[in-house]
Amino acid sequence: MVQDNSIEKIRCRKSGLIIHIQQCQTCANQKWCIIQQKTALTIDKKYANDATHIKHFGCWLTVKPALRISRDNYAIIDKRNSFWRSTNTSVWYKRYYASISNNQYEDHTCRTYTDDWCERHRNKCLINFDLNMSFFQKIPTERFENVIAHLLTSAPFEKVENLQLCNCSGIYIMILDQYKQIYIGQAHNIKERIKRHWNDQKRFDCLLWGTVANSILSIDSFGALDTTRIYILPMETSNLEEAEKGLVSSVNPVYLLNRIGGGNLAFTEIIDSSNTRNFEQFPSDIIDTVPLPKQKKKTPILEKQLKSVEYLHIIKNDIDVIDSELSLGSIICVQLKNKTYIGKIK
Repeated sequence: MVQDNSIEKIRCRKSGLIIHIQQCQTCANQKWCIIQQKTALTIDKKYANDATHIKHFGCWLTVKPALRISRDNYAIIDKRNSFWRSTNTSVWYKRYYASISNNQYEDHTCRTYTDDWCERHRNKCLINFDLNMSFFQKIPTERFENVIAHLLTSAPFEKVENLQLCNCSGIYIMILDQYKQIYIGQAHNIKERIKRHWNDQKRFDCLLWGTVANSILSIDSFGALDTTRIYILPMETSNLEEAEKGLVSSVNPVYLLNRIGGGNLAFTEIIDSSNTRNFEQFPSDIIDTVPLPKQKKKTPILEKQLKSVEYLHIIKNDIDVIDSELSLGSIICVQLKNKTYIGKIK
């Protein structure tokens, strides 16, 4: 994508394309686009020499510790119950409060958590934080770059240099290079959606998705500066859900911060598509998500040999090995559910 801070080029709100203003004569939103561009130039002049602000992907951010994720600014206690709704009847809450025995709420309204529960929950969140950080360090950088390269060739993605030009609907990919993680999302306004990721911290009681031993860190827990690359795919809103779902399912969850599958999911589908991790079992030196081309030679692997394959989740039937000779230390490629995994015979 072309980066141009001048008034001559804008991203048309109607078509989603970066064009010269002269080419936007028929666009009903031309005046709106020009005003947005002029506003951006005014903000640039305001903060150009301001040490309290930093420019990131064309957006000015207030300098603060939360711009990057850290153990110190993670899991800040908030006693408010984010699941509480005023439409819920007090009778229901009284029954629920009477049914729990772990001193989770201060009273029958269930609007606030107890200090004891908050402290226990914070300790769990910090343990999970350490597990995730250790997991990220084990991912090979080369494999991560291969995954990104494969993902970007699946559609005509544009690299974003200036997020202010992204007032369009479509798919977006946020890449966090330091942690070797990817987040794939969809939005009617990509610029505003990504800025919400940066500004809206995950609620304290929603930090864990699953258990301490398998929860994935939320993209909203990371800071704005943790996002090092952004790619977008402008498209009509009617195609967003299917496109997002297809892209999310094409990437191994090892590299994804998406907690659920893409698209507009029902409650049961959210449960089925939940993305969790097994931090203890996943090996650090055998990670690959890029589909490999099928070879002609295929030799079935015996069940007792299957158990010695050093790779997570390779414990199911109907598996073929792309190798004609198996021996100790052999690197093998295993076909499983239309994906190819790399393993090593112990």
